[in-house]
Amino acid sequence: METSKIIQRGLLLLGIAVLIFFIATLDTKGIQDSLMAIPISQLALLVIVALSMTFLNIFFKAWRWKVLVHSISQASIPLGFSFTSIIAGVAAGSILPGRVELAKPLVLKNAYQVPLSQSLSALVLERVLDLLTLVLFLALSLFFLPPLGLVSINIIFILAVVLLGGIMMVALFPTLLLFLTRKIVSILPLSEQLKLKGITFTEQALLSFGILKSKKSMIYLGLLSIIGNVFEVARFYAVLYYLGIHPSVAVVAFTFISSLLIGVISTIPGGVGVTELSGASLLSQFESSVPASLVKSAVLLDRIISYYLIIVSGSLILIFIRQYKSILKRKEKEEIKLENNGKVNYL
Repeated sequence: METSKIIQRGLLLLGIAVLIFFIATLDTKGIQDSLMAIPISQLALLVIVALSMTFLNIFFKAWRWKVLVHSISQASIPLGFSFTSIIAGVAAGSILPGRVELAKPLVLKNAYQVPLSQSLSALVLERVLDLLTLVLFLALSLFFLPPLGLVSINIIFILAVVLLGGIMMVALFPTLLLFLTRKIVSILPLSEQLKLKGITFTEQALLSFGILKSKKSMIYLGLLSIIGNVFEVARFYAVLYYLGIHPSVAVVAFTFISSLLIGVISTIPGGVGVTELSGASLLSQFESSVPASLVKSAVLLDRIISYYLIIVSGSLILIFIRQYKSILKRKEKEEIKLENNGKVNYL
């Protein structure tokens, strides 16, 4: 087994252990009392609102994926196919460590013959757009946070500025970065084949940022990214609000985005465990009057709706795709066999 896969699986197990610890520290009696105080109709409305916002988030990201694929490869994919690809990609990136959401490019290649180099470029650009949008939201929220004097806030602000500057450099000067990449790769102690693959992928990925040079495309993709991620923050706010936690929008955005980025930095697939723990810790800093267990349960509920349900749905889609491919291969073999038998009988 490859070392990278062993490390990824080890990190996933670590994340699951953190999640189990997080759940084990919940005050179930306190949570039960808090939930009993909320009318059933309000809880039902919470679930409906949260699921609706999750659906809208995926819908706008699927729309963006459709636009990205067409812009890079000229392939036109249905919105429904793009929607299921997003869900399958999240599941594959979480339950198959080391795949880094390769499900989307692979499904795209099998269904529409889009080369992996192009679909991976679209994937890189999609990730950059998400990161850029989240960093912008984070930077804006920092100006409206209460003055708690947390050192972590200053560190996150510096990281946000650095990330934003780096992303803008990649988006505005892809040719310069490609030139530097070629120079660096040329002096690395790698085989010529690996160097060529690395340069080819980097070239395709960086040049895909040429899409953003078109003002129309940049605004279009930017709006889809902003709208999609606004629904993410809005869903978290709704979950907190319906459970009786009333932080400001700035605190909600800061907590949600910071916990996501911490999960990404941890390199644990899906940020399992780490995202929940960091989100609850940050929110408790701002909402010290709210019972810690209620904060934890709210964060966990949001993750169940927005992430773990998607993993289950995506896993079912991946299983269906695998079974569908097996059926097609079996039919193809049967047709070839019948055709060969027909030729033999004819002879």
